[in-house]
Amino acid sequence: MMSERKKLHPITCILNSLKQLKSMIIPLIGLVAIGHKGDSSGDWLSLITTGIALIIVLAAGIVKWLRFSYRVEEGELRIEYGLFIKKKRYIPLERIQSLSFSEGILQRPFGLVKVVVETAGSNLHEAEAELTAIGKSEAANLEKKINEWKSVKKLTDDVLIDKRELLHYKISTKDLLTMSATSGGVGVILSAILALLTQIDNFLPYKRLFNEASSIFQGSIFFLISLIILGLIAAWLLSVLFTFLKYSNFTLSEINNDLIITRGMLEKRKVTIPLNRIQAIRVSENPIRGLFGYTSVFIESAGGNIEDQESRNILLLPMVKREAFPNILHTFLKDYHFQIELRKPPSRARVNYLAREIIKMLPMIVILLLIFRTYGLFSLCLLVYPFMISHFRYHAAGWSIQHQQLTLRYRRFLKHTVYMKKNRIQSIEASSTWFQKRKRLASIHSTVKSTGLATETNVRYLSDTDIETIYKWYLPN
Repeated sequence: MMSERKKLHPITCILNSLKQLKSMIIPLIGLVAIGHKGDSSGDWLSLITTGIALIIVLAAGIVKWLRFSYRVEEGELRIEYGLFIKKKRYIPLERIQSLSFSEGILQRPFGLVKVVVETAGSNLHEAEAELTAIGKSEAANLEKKINEWKSVKKLTDDVLIDKRELLHYKISTKDLLTMSATSGGVGVILSAILALLTQIDNFLPYKRLFNEASSIFQGSIFFLISLIILGLIAAWLLSVLFTFLKYSNFTLSEINNDLIITRGMLEKRKVTIPLNRIQAIRVSENPIRGLFGYTSVFIESAGGNIEDQESRNILLLPMVKREAFPNILHTFLKDYHFQIELRKPPSRARVNYLAREIIKMLPMIVILLLIFRTYGLFSLCLLVYPFMISHFRYHAAGWSIQHQQLTLRYRRFLKHTVYMKKNRIQSIEASSTWFQKRKRLASIHSTVKSTGLATETNVRYLSDTDIETIYKWYLPN
């Protein structure tokens, strides 16, 4: 198998430059701010320096594009790049575990996609290879060549491979709207706005504007409360919009033992996950969504880029009814058991759950009492939270062993249920304090490999006999 040397699309120059500018944005803003505070000569100097930096970044993006080439030859994906030192990276096609496709805002008008190549031995901080902008037909042809090579390596010529696409799940408009409205992204939006305000303080005197507005409405508590409420509503609407655009057109399908996830309206993404890379299944339930009977399903997958949130936390079913997800997953994960009854922690563990939450809350209560003294007594109302959260965490916790599968459930803010196969578990550990040992309690810690790291699942305050049962099950026969 051999193909001619290929180049990326010229739009790669801009994409490379924007990527460099993203890492330089804070220093550039600081440089302009310093010049802005000085005299007119300082303004000119900062502008000239910024202009030179932009020209260098653009030139570097062009040179990087000119020196980058790729081809498929002799069963390898061969990539050559580098300015002064020519670097070559040869990736055997059989080592390629998945290709991820995404269409950014700049790629989409030109019919281009970004291709991320992942192997089992990918670096924790970056993918094995990345083709920033190639045509959709070329991306499909590259995927076809890789699959054909793997097929030749595994099968004889007289075996017919079934490549029919099986659609397992497609998000409905109703579920997408419900998911967007309950996404909990308000905190992220507010954090981003605050971070932006701290950077543009030198250009926009928002503090002076706020002080002037406060003097106009001096003494008007209603105005201040209304402003805060409007800000929260605006942040919530933005989070709804971002979630809707991100997960619009979400589908989960299967082709030849590979799961294919596609999603996105403005930026379309396509992720391929081989079934044999799945290490564990995690079902997470948001308290608000749980009231409507909805849950989300994630997978822990080996390989990928540790700095990519998508690789660390692969969302399989973004919004699905609690009673519906087992039937969907059973169509391609037949050896997993999802409809099981969990064993609960013993009743004597209730005090441990409560004590743990009260201990975490005590420092805040003490500080409020010291600062506000008499009025600080109202801080004792905060003790309602430890009683509530400990109650929910105690009732959520549980475990079960079904044949070769360990299931653990716990609650932090979300309720998580993790399904793990015995041959995928890297380690199981137990821990207990002196107080727990007196009550014959212990905590279980189970780890599976995920994106180069070990993902740990913890369930606290189980009976010591339950811990022993799990240990005996995990030990080799």
